[in-house]
Amino acid sequence: MDNIVIIADDLTGAADTAVQFCPFFDDTRLVSYQLMDRILEPALHSSSRATALFTNSRALATDAANHCLVSVAKGLAREKSAWIYKKIDSCMRGNVGSEVDALLDELNYEVSFITPAFPEMGRTTHEDIHLVHGIPLSQSEISRDPITPVKESRLSLIVQSQSRHSVGHVGLNFLGGSQNHLIEEVERQLLKGVRHIVFDATYRDHLDRIAELIFLLEHKILPVGSAGLAGSIAKRLTSKPASDGPEMIFAPEGFNLLVCGTTSAVTGQQIDKLLESYPYEVIQLNPMLLADQNRKDEFSETASSARSGLLNKNVILTIKSQQNSRNTPRQTNLQPAADSIVRGLGLFVAEVAAAAKPGHLFLTGGDTADAVLTAIEAEGIRILGEVVAGVVQGAIMGGLLDGLPVVTKAGAFGQKDTLVVLHEFWQGLCKGSEVQEV
Repeated sequence: MDNIVIIADDLTGAADTAVQFCPFFDDTRLVSYQLMDRILEPALHSSSRATALFTNSRALATDAANHCLVSVAKGLAREKSAWIYKKIDSCMRGNVGSEVDALLDELNYEVSFITPAFPEMGRTTHEDIHLVHGIPLSQSEISRDPITPVKESRLSLIVQSQSRHSVGHVGLNFLGGSQNHLIEEVERQLLKGVRHIVFDATYRDHLDRIAELIFLLEHKILPVGSAGLAGSIAKRLTSKPASDGPEMIFAPEGFNLLVCGTTSAVTGQQIDKLLESYPYEVIQLNPMLLADQNRKDEFSETASSARSGLLNKNVILTIKSQQNSRNTPRQTNLQPAADSIVRGLGLFVAEVAAAAKPGHLFLTGGDTADAVLTAIEAEGIRILGEVVAGVVQGAIMGGLLDGLPVVTKAGAFGQKDTLVVLHEFWQGLCKGSEVQEV
């Protein structure tokens, strides 16, 4: 198979999944689903391309998310793309059941295999309970997500609560047993009318077995998972050998601009660790300022100050926590909506970068990354490779910062030293370590 389309509900998820296919394809690109007609037709006639579409549907109402995916599915049916991978959040945020229903029904799949586990990033499933670093979802940071909290830990119940179809479960006792035993269990569930099967997985070997099963069975199966399952499928999807190493690029001048719009505590810890080792100016932006279009003068003054900083040093942009502000009213209807804040953050970055082009750009959080790309009028990202697991480097396509090296990361991904590793990676590139200049 020479082409694959990945469908993700947010941008950073699309990136960390698309990069799994990058070593096996000649070209890997990430774009909004709204550009799919323009992007997919030439892609499907190219020699070998992986195309990741992000739908920004994670925070939509269930019916709206389903409608969005029906639209995407109809477009894919016209293009007759042979292979599709539905990327979902490794922590099950969003409208997993309704989105997979749309693809299942519109594209005539018999069943979906749903596996959000990503063991290398601490996401595992045991006895149908999904865990984040060993903590059940309902007790983890994800249960307190301000936009899409997950209050249930059992995978089958999460999917069933969002789906019209019957949901089954395959445990580790089958994945650890013989191949015939595993196949018999899947066939048994299909005969019962199950349309979604959720799988346990605690090690990479389990993901490899699930991927092998998808290729082995003579059913039309929709693979659904995080970047974890994608990595196991990518190795089996094409006969093309993996490339020796990722293509990496750097900018010869300019400072690093890190845009951290996510509220994840993980990213906060990563920023703290970075500041222990390297000097960055941290600019905490007032969410009320970002969301209020009537405060244009103050907005421009703050952007001008940030531009001045970026011309002389590395800069981190974050958003002040509304919960910690004494002056922020408790009533949610008096607080700016999250989408207004993130849209304002995107416009802020565009205004800063217009006069002080960064050398490298880092975007964490899917909504943040999308808002920035929209504000700078970029078409998408050409995916080049991983810095470390879940941290993806690419080049911006089109717009104000065309060709600029960009790195994306999901907000809750990574270790405490992830940003330290990224900074040192950029330092190595700028010293001329076998890189390709944009």
